[in-house]
Amino acid sequence: MPDGIRLDNVHGYPHIHWNNGEVEEIIYDDYDIVLEIIRGHIDRGKDINLTDLRKEL
Repeated sequence: MPDGIRLDNVHGYPHIHWNNGEVEEIIYDDYDIVLEIIRGHIDRGKDINLTDLRKEL
């Protein structure tokens, strides 16, 4: 997992913690799908575009 991005479901629903302290619910219940999306962003370039990643999740 890239620095500054953390996934969990401690509160009963899947959500992502961003590097700026924000917490946002994600639309996928399956973490494997989320990890594949994040890997795809990593594979496309050196840096992850958080704006594009947020739109996808």
